[in-house]
Amino acid sequence: MKRWIVLGAIAAALAWRLVSLESIAERIGSMTQIAVAVGIAGIGVAVAVVALWRVRAVTRKANQLGMMISATRHAEKAASGARTPASPAPAADRATARSGMANIEIMMQPVVALSRNEAVGYDAVFPGLDQDDPASDRARLGAAVEAMAVHPHVLGLNGIVFVAVSAAFLFDPTARSFLAALVRGKPNVVAGLRLCLGLTPGRSPATTELAGLPVGLAWCGPTAHPDIAMMAELGVTHWRIPAAALLDTHSARRLAALQIAELARTKGMQVIATDVSCREDAARLLELGIDLMSGGGIAPPMRLRQSVAAPAMATESSSDDRARPAAATR
Repeated sequence: MKRWIVLGAIAAALAWRLVSLESIAERIGSMTQIAVAVGIAGIGVAVAVVALWRVRAVTRKANQLGMMISATRHAEKAASGARTPASPAPAADRATARSGMANIEIMMQPVVALSRNEAVGYDAVFPGLDQDDPASDRARLGAAVEAMAVHPHVLGLNGIVFVAVSAAFLFDPTARSFLAALVRGKPNVVAGLRLCLGLTPGRSPATTELAGLPVGLAWCGPTAHPDIAMMAELGVTHWRIPAAALLDTHSARRLAALQIAELARTKGMQVIATDVSCREDAARLLELGIDLMSGGGIAPPMRLRQSVAAPAMATESSSDDRARPAAATR
């Protein structure tokens, strides 16, 4: 009898032990599931933290860029507020009447160096004067030079002004004579002028003549297979590339544009990203090492009240005109 009692007790103990082991196994299984769930949740939290950090970094950079742009705009408004009175002097009226000059609207789009938080130059924009011919080239150049002479406190004493010229400009003797007359009349002002070329000019008597003038050249043509070495020999100082090309979603085209920009820098040229439309693009360009930019996303254009030029002028200025630089109405 005692033996059966002992055996029964042992059986009960084993049964209880088995039940305990099964409970423990279930608990272990539950804990494993919990651990897996916690691990997955941890990974999700880590990804979210990294994404949040990235967003905050981009936002911080965009805010810094916004502050820089705001400071630049404030400086430009302050400079614009220091303009001379709008009423022209009688002598200016007489000079304008004698020379037959016409009023030309001109706007200056700042070229901003973001690292220095300042405008280092301007793109001259002429609403209503976008014809691609030498006569319009002369009008644009004359208006730009007059604006540089009349508004040095706005554009900067050593400011650079980019003026687009047509493909025919370099091969038009009259246009080159007009440019030479501008150089003789206002050599210090014209030194800040940059002619924006849209084609590879090549070596010719025209480019040799142009190289002898204190006028810089800038390239604003297509980015496909340009002859950068020849451009450097001809004295091109600035290489202008559209922001859309530098940020192209097509990797091959984007890489080609960035390689051209790097090669231009190795030749001593300054690279300018043009037509930057928003702060986010500006932040991405900064990450790519592009510091000089222009466009509505960087700073709005300044409208000069009036400038003057001589669209029909085809000959060099007379000695009397050189002795009395033409005045500009405001």
